Amino acid sequence: MKLLPLIVVVLLCACGSDEPMAHIYRYPEGIKVDTPYQPGMNYSSGGLVVDYHNHALDEPEKDQRWVLETGAFLLVSANGTIVSVVPAQYVRN
Repeated sequence: MKLLPLIVVVLLCACGSDEPMAHIYRYPEGIKVDTPYQPGMNYSSGGLVVDYHNHALDEPEKDQRWVLETGAFLLVSANGTIVSVVPAQYVRN
């Protein structure tokens, strides 16, 4: 009987949605933010790979991924080229 509350808690935690633990807010469309990243640049850092669904980003193509760096979401191709930059209010520790 003592295990029943624990089982319920585990099941509730396992059924959570795929939402981020803390929201990372994008800047509104059209806002220009200074960022060192530009499309066409080579990206070789180890940023956090993110799920585009959670951040209202465009779906990447098969050979691309979204990476979060300080101040920007970067769409990076498999060869390391930055395809797109979306400003974000995020500071990487």
